[in-house]
This record gives sequence, C-alpha cells and structure tokens, in this order.
Amino acid sequence: MKRQTSLYFIVIGAFMLFISGNFLSEGLSRVGMDNAVVSQRMAEGFEDFWLPSLTSPGNPDRSNYLPLGYWLESQWFRLFGNDSFMAEKSYSVMTYFILAALMIWIWVLIGQSRRAGWLPLMCWITIPVVTWSATNNLLESTMTMFILLSVCFLLKAGKSSFIAQSRLALG
Repeated sequence: MKRQTSLYFIVIGAFMLFISGNFLSEGLSRVGMDNAVVSQRMAEGFEDFWLPSLTSPGNPDRSNYLPLGYWLESQWFRLFGNDSFMAEKSYSVMTYFILAALMIWIWVLIGQSRRAGWLPLMCWITIPVVTWSATNNLLESTMTMFILLSVCFLLKAGKSSFIAQSRLALG
C-alpha cells in the first residue's frame, strides 16, 4: 500500500515540477486571458450566463463557448476576491487534479487495479500540451471534466443490473 501511495506522490510531484515555471509566473496565453476576463466580468455581475461576451454585455462573440466553464471560474474569482492571478492559476490547476481523479475512476471502472492508477497519470503528464494548458486557463480542461464524467457514468451504468436486464429484454 505504501508503494502505491508513494508512486502517486511521485506523479503529483512530477506534475507540479513540470508546471512550476508557468504556475509561478504571471501571465496567460491569449485564449486563457480572454477566458479569465469573461469569468471575472461574470463574477462582478457584468455578464449574462447564457451570452458570455468579451467586449460588451449581450455581444455574443463567446456564445459558442461553454458558459458553465465561465461560471465555474467566476466562482473562483468570487472566492479569491477578484485577485486574478490566484483565481486563474488555481482554477486551472484544480481542474487538472479533478481530471486526474476522473481518469483513475475510469481506470478502475474498466477493470484495472487502483494500485496501478498512477501509470496512466504518468503517461498523461508527460504530454507537453497537458502541462502547458494546466497553467494557461483553457476552457477545454473544464469541458474535459464533463466529458470524463459522462464516460464514468456510462461505464457505471453499463455495469448496473438495470442496463443488463434491458439488454436481455431487447435482444
């Protein structure tokens, strides 16, 4: 048990080491900064949930984006009192820790051992775009949380007796 726990800590430490350069510096990518501005405006009450915009309220130039992602990040701005540096970086990194937990859950649901759950995480954090986007506030990380949750629920539903009985009745 101690060996598996230490392997998880090694993966977490490696992830924190990989992102430390970007995490400790101020600044985001252009897209990340746009997302932070919309979220901060939403936290201040200037933005509508269903029509987030970057320029003026009601201008739907961001309407193709995930409004729930902006709303979730706006809660972090409220939590940190509109300190954009801490809200942006901590929200972005927090989403990646949630993604890691969901990946371990999927790993277990497909029949693998939780003891070896560190293995897909280690492979995942070695991808450069993962460590770059973890500190650049991309909405794709929030969207990926919901996608992984849907995969978890589908796998969980596939193992339930109700789904298995309905398959027998249909087929």
